[in-house]
Order: sequence, then structure tokens, then C-alpha cells
Amino acid sequence: MNYALRSLASALFATSVALFLAVTASGEESFVEYQYDWNNTAGSVTDMSHYLDAPAGKNGFIRVDGDDLATPDGSRFRIWGMNVGGNECFPSHEDAAGFAGDLARMGVNVVRFHHLDSKREKSTIDYSKGDSRHLDLNDLDKLDFYIAELKKRGVYTNLNLNVSRRFMPGDDVPGWNEIGIAKGATLYDDRLIELQMEYARNLLTHENPYTGMRYCDDPAVAVVELVNENSMFESWWQGRLSGSSDRAGFMGDTWAPLPKAMTDVLDNKYNKWLKDNLKQEQLAELQIEVDAALDGRIPRLEPSEFAAASKLRFHSELKFLMELEAEYFERMRKLLRDEIGLKCLIVGSADHNDWISPFPIVKNLLMFDIVDGHGYWHHPQLGTPTWFGMHYPMVNDPLDSSFVQFSRTPVHGKPFVSSETNEPFPHRFTAENFPIVAAYGLLNDWDGIYWFAWGDGREAKPEEGLPTNRWFDVANDPVKMTNLAALAPMWYRGDVREAETEIVREMTDEVMLESARLDRKNFRPFFTPDFALSTPLRHRVSWKVGDKTATEFPAAIPVLDHIPSDTGELNWDNVDKRAGIVSINTPKTQGLVGFVKGSGIDTPVLKHELETPFCSLILTSLDGKRLSKSSRILLAACDWATNTDFEWSVDKNVVKNWGKGPTVITPVKGRIYLADGFAGVSENAIQVTPLTPEGREGGTTLKVTLKDPQSPSSAKRREGLPSFEIGDPATTWYLIEVKRPE
Repeated sequence: MNYALRSLASALFATSVALFLAVTASGEESFVEYQYDWNNTAGSVTDMSHYLDAPAGKNGFIRVDGDDLATPDGSRFRIWGMNVGGNECFPSHEDAAGFAGDLARMGVNVVRFHHLDSKREKSTIDYSKGDSRHLDLNDLDKLDFYIAELKKRGVYTNLNLNVSRRFMPGDDVPGWNEIGIAKGATLYDDRLIELQMEYARNLLTHENPYTGMRYCDDPAVAVVELVNENSMFESWWQGRLSGSSDRAGFMGDTWAPLPKAMTDVLDNKYNKWLKDNLKQEQLAELQIEVDAALDGRIPRLEPSEFAAASKLRFHSELKFLMELEAEYFERMRKLLRDEIGLKCLIVGSADHNDWISPFPIVKNLLMFDIVDGHGYWHHPQLGTPTWFGMHYPMVNDPLDSSFVQFSRTPVHGKPFVSSETNEPFPHRFTAENFPIVAAYGLLNDWDGIYWFAWGDGREAKPEEGLPTNRWFDVANDPVKMTNLAALAPMWYRGDVREAETEIVREMTDEVMLESARLDRKNFRPFFTPDFALSTPLRHRVSWKVGDKTATEFPAAIPVLDHIPSDTGELNWDNVDKRAGIVSINTPKTQGLVGFVKGSGIDTPVLKHELETPFCSLILTSLDGKRLSKSSRILLAACDWATNTDFEWSVDKNVVKNWGKGPTVITPVKGRIYLADGFAGVSENAIQVTPLTPEGREGGTTLKVTLKDPQSPSSAKRREGLPSFEIGDPATTWYLIEVKRPE
């Protein structure tokens, strides 16, 4: 079975610290102050706001066109999105205008407003009233203004309804203080559903005074999401639906078992469902299996009983839970569409846990417009202290990469987005994440990515640097900011072609149900026997429920030395050498990501002799022409951003000292050569300008030469190609201007 290749992970763990030390070896790593100046962005040559069509929604609502998203005129619409969460959803009016401009300049076209309902300092809910039923009009005014400012600049809105709402005494919810944010229960408890419906009415019919439109009528609202990472199947699988009378240590714990009073309701619903849906002989079979008492009631399964349960018992309970969840989604869909008149796209929830089968979760979400998936590379394990686990790069583990994990979710014939993804600071290899996910997302014809999450941005305090325990902040990390803007042209143009072949994992309902108890260690993330983990790196992949179950799939890659996409534009190499590198080779964008130094891997235009062991190099056309013909090109060269005085523990698993501002980078150093389309171009016809963190021209230029100063072995290959040294002055990006013959 190809899943045996997961043994690579244990080998990677054994070498992870060694890899880290090799990259940070003495003489190879130096830190240079590199601080973003939010008040000095005018004239940025990396301003990507021209990809936005302002104001957002001016021609109508974003819609579904086949398995794509489209504008009203039928043009392809891809989401290059950003999460904004919690208190950051409610900036002052002055800061909101600045934030909106910042996001637009980075090319962001949709903002996903997350944790709007949280019980933090700022919220859409006024918790001071003793319930969670009233909107906070002061904070809502701030959100209204922010959304209006985004709309002016061509940035759409995604409103999340139920994410982290806390319940209060005035809500009339039994056990309100024991259920945390009530995951699982929000999908079946009648009172909790009533409260969600009330909140949806209040928020979506609220008129934004700065746009003059209700949210349900505003075409600048592209998406509404019902719940976040919430499903009956996952709650069942985690034991949350088992119920507990002993609440010691569980008060307010979101992931603990629900109070027994809530699960007793579920027991009653389940036994009624059995009587309504099973034949008498099937009921008798279940009663014998569980040795039912005189009342004949069938107890629900504990997770520890899944494997031994009969097919009838296991499938019956899972069907019940799925149908109960479907009733919730249908009620909410009717409320939004029929009663409120919501016109935008709807997302039900997101698949997010690759340790359990995706199928029972995603099937119920197919009644909505978009299928969504979440995932992170090495999400930190929260605790005191926070543990960062195996510190190895994704380029060395393609079969368990965050992209492969995502690939389990897309459904044949439906638009797919990932509304949460990132690689956390302070991981040493974060420069790899944005390029890999974006490139392979295009190969698989994704409709959107929302990076998680913007962070404090212009409200941040420079003296604090990258904030403590804010692992996913993008706006204060100059490496992530650089890649966010530099990859926008590739994404909007669709530079990476869609895969030539789509591999569809078709399955019957019965196989889908049985997948829920496949051994997770051997079958994650696809929960499809004999499905090679390398497949989504080569082809487009999806799944569907049908009349038969597919059993024949492309063979696994036997040796991880070379994984090519079927278009030939993406290649994942050198994993067998623990020196993984991803290459992007399209006419308008080319790149190298991973252990570039000494790899011997180039692209037709981008060649190198680097001193920096690990980095991402992205070369993209700014004038829309092929790189070989382009006159304006952006080179993004990123390694790592961190804080001054940042320090790891000896084992690299725990942060010893988060450090302070200013933010510093390890600049990528070495020589860059421009090949295809550049041979014979005069060195005087090429100007290379290091850019400031904000993307402005810094006033100096680099010397370009046609004479290769490297070793004689490279001289034969490089002689006559224009080249230049990068790394001094330190920056993450360069503007390359070429005077082409008329």
C-alpha cells in the first residue's frame, strides 16, 4: 500500500533538527533589520490593486458557473483572500481606511470576517446585556465602515455567522456555561438553532449606513458562511456527543463532552429515528447486538466501539447524525434564501481534520454553493509552553504536505476554496508555503485561497516585532507580505495551467459510510484505499458519490526523486536527498522553492548560484507578457523573517525567547542569471532595483554583467547571460526593467 511511504515522516523527524542546524549554520545566516513602514507606501511598484475591479459588486453578485466562480459577465473569479478575525474586524474609521488600502495594495480581493461573534473586547454581539441576542451597535458601526472602505477599493466581504459565540444566562440555554462555543450542539439543539437564526436575521438585514444597503442585498458581500469547522460526525468521532454528568474541569471547554442533558435529547432523537427508518427485523438485530433492556432502547456508540460495531449499527448511527445535520443546514438555507432573501454565495462549513474521513462531513455541504477546506503545515500544539513539533520543511514531505491534505476535500463539479491556511511563525521554512499552495491550487483549478490571517498590520507596535503567540499573522511578516503580493499576478492570470487529467474518487453511499472507520494512520487524508498520495501533485483530484466505487487509480511514485505534474509546469524534486525543491515553470511566472542552493535545478529564465541554502525565488511578469519578452519583472527572494533576539530551545520545539522589534530578515544571497529571452541583451539594457519592504524603489541599482564571475564549470553554461548579485542591500524583492529592441 502506498501509504507505507508515510514512514518517510519518521525519518524526517529524526533529521529535522539537523536540517534546521544546517540551514542556520554559522557563516550562512545573518540578520538585517527589515521593518515595514505603513505610512510610506506611495509609489510602490508592487501595488497589485489593479487586479481588483472597484467598487466591489458594481455589476452584480459573484456566482457559480459550472464548477467555477464567475463575475456577472461570466469572467472567471478567483478569490485571493485574507482572514481578518476578532478585534481586528472592528478598527477605528481612520485605521479602517488604511487597512482597506493595505489589503487592496497586496492584491487581496475578498476579506473573510472571522470570529465576529466572539466574546472579546470587540464583537458584533453586545454581551453586556447578559445575553448574546443583541447586536453591539458601536462595534457594528466600525465593521460597517470597514466593509464600505473595502468595497470602494474592489474588495469583497465574506461574513462568518457562527464561529465562537458564547452563550449567556439570558439566552435561555440550559447549561449555557458548560458548553463552550457549543460545537456539535449548534447543529441539533433547537434553542441554539433558534438563536443562530435570530442572529442571522439581525446581522444580514442590518443596513450598512455607509453603503446604504442591507448585507443580504449588497453584491459586495460575496459569501456568507454558516458555521466554522463544525460537524456532527467529527463531534461523534471525538466523543463530544457521548455526554457527561461530571462537569469537573469541563466548564466552558469547547472540545469536552457535552452535558448529559444535551446528549439525552440526542438519544431520544436517535431512537425515534431508528423506529422510523429501520425494519422490525433490523431493530431486533440491533437489540440483540447491544443486549437491550426491556424498553428496547439502543445506546449510541462510543468512539472506542466503532471498530467492533456491526455494519448495521455503525451505519445507522452515522446516517442519523448526517440526516440530523442536514436538517439544520436545510433550515438555515431556507432562512437565508427564502425568508431573508440573501443573494450571495453560501458556505455551510469547512472540512478541516485530515485525521478523519471527509466524506460524511462534506456530503451535507453539497447543498451550498462552495466546498471549503482548512489546513496548516505544522499547526502549533497549544499549551504552556506552545510546542511546535517536528521542525522540518514541507518541501521534504510532499506526501503529507498541507496541499495534499487539502486535496481530499474537493468535489467533482463544485467550486472549491481553502478559507484557512498558513505555515506558522516561527517555523524556519515558512517561505515555502504561499508559493507551493498557490501553484498546486492552480494545478487543481481551485477557486480561492484565504490566507490566515492579516493581524495587526498598521496598528502593530514596531518595537514588539512579530507579536508573541501570533503564529499566523501575515501583515507583520515581511516574507509572507512579499509572497502575498508577488504571487498575486500568477494567481489572477492563472499562470499555472489546470491539470490535463482529473482523477475522480467515485464511491457508493455504503463505501462513504464505511470510510468513517478506516484506520486513520494508514488511510489519511484521502480515506480511499489504493489512492496514491502523490496523485494531487500530478493531476487534479476530486470525489463524488455515485452508483459505483472506483478502485483503479494512478500508481504511486516509487522513489521521491521527481514528482512531475501532468502539465510539466510543476515539479517536486530531490525529496529522496532530504533537499526538496519545487520548481514552477510557466511562460509568465517561474520559481524555485526549497533547498535551491546546489540543487542543480533551474527554470528556463531563472538560473542561480546561491549562497543561501533554503529560500523561495519567484520571478513574475508585471506587464503581462511572457518573461522572455517582458520589460518589467518582479523577483521575490525570501528566506526567513523573525524578531531581534529571537531564540529557540535546544531541541527547536519550544520558543525560549520571542524577542522584540525591529523585525529582521535573513536575506537571500547569491547570483541570479536571466536566460531564456535574455541571451544577447546588453547589460546596459537591464536595470535591477532593490525594493524597500513596501515595494518602493530604493534609489540604488545592482550591477548587471554578462561575464560570469563564478567557477569555470559554470562559465560554459552562464557566459553571455545577464547576471547580478542579490542580498546587499538586504531586501525581499527586486524590480527588473529591460529595454527590449523595438
